[in-house]
Amino acid sequence: MSDIDFVVTWVDGNDPEWQEHYRFYKGQYKNISPHAVNISRFRDWDNFHFWFRSVEKYCPWVRKVHLVTSGHYPVWLNINHPKLNLVKHEDIIPRDFLPTFNSQVIGIYLNKINNLSENFVYFNDDVFVNKDISPDYFFKRGVPCDQLLMESLFQIGNKHSWAIVRHRCVNIINEYFNKKEVMYRHFSKIFNIHYGLMDNLKNLFQFPYGYFSAFHDYHVSAPMLRSTFDKIWNKEMLFLTDMSSHRFRSEGEVNTYLFRYWNLVEGNFYPVNKSRRGRCYNINSHNIDEIVEMLLREDACEICINDHESVDDFVTLKMKLTTALLEKFPRKSSFELDMM
Repeated sequence: MSDIDFVVTWVDGNDPEWQEHYRFYKGQYKNISPHAVNISRFRDWDNFHFWFRSVEKYCPWVRKVHLVTSGHYPVWLNINHPKLNLVKHEDIIPRDFLPTFNSQVIGIYLNKINNLSENFVYFNDDVFVNKDISPDYFFKRGVPCDQLLMESLFQIGNKHSWAIVRHRCVNIINEYFNKKEVMYRHFSKIFNIHYGLMDNLKNLFQFPYGYFSAFHDYHVSAPMLRSTFDKIWNKEMLFLTDMSSHRFRSEGEVNTYLFRYWNLVEGNFYPVNKSRRGRCYNINSHNIDEIVEMLLREDACEICINDHESVDDFVTLKMKLTTALLEKFPRKSSFELDMM
């Protein structure tokens, strides 16, 4: 297995300079979606150090951790760690498009990271490794471990901005790929014993339709190929460059799902059952106990603990989550300074 890197993006919503830029540019835009500037996008749960603890404990084999930020870093971070590469937005995104508060724009530039390995795993800072994971959990035979699960895309009203992003990603896929040819060429990766009966039936139900409608998304880490980013940039340079000018999320954009979808339809993946690998929660007072139990039981390989508009008692939830993470990861990682 070749080297595998991790890429994680992070923002310090409490940083005064960041806040100043945010307020200034927010005032320049008249029709920003409320979803794009919701407090849950930038609120700090003060648990990022536990992400590093989870990586060091359960994935000690990782070659490099590339931390992508606007230029600020946690005060506790050991910036001289030999496995850590600090990446500023200005290192990968043209200065004309900075500062940006659009995570979708940041995501499309990951291939510009200096010394990034061909095989890398993209993390949001709310996705924690929850048990021992070997390199072949992410990649086998040089390609991502993934699942091609087709589904219908339903969108009701104008509040489902996520569906709009998915739809734009699939539009690009349909522009470059013939669904029937993909189905026949990669038949054994679309109908696969690892998926289980129900998921194979779901793909079968999508078989008659002439175009891809949607692919099921998994809100955990995403194994990626750097060369796929390069390929799509070469094909969609004008669109991606135009999108880069959006400092806040806007309709008609894509995100990193596009690069995953491209791997799927090209057959550049090793079939696994993704739904059995991780859990994703929109944290709230109704599921916090289940989240704590899942963390401590180590049933799932990964857990996404997503901040969301549904958060009803931030202070209490933050305390309960921090207590659970501290119980699970009591020892500092080598990525942390002694000050904590």
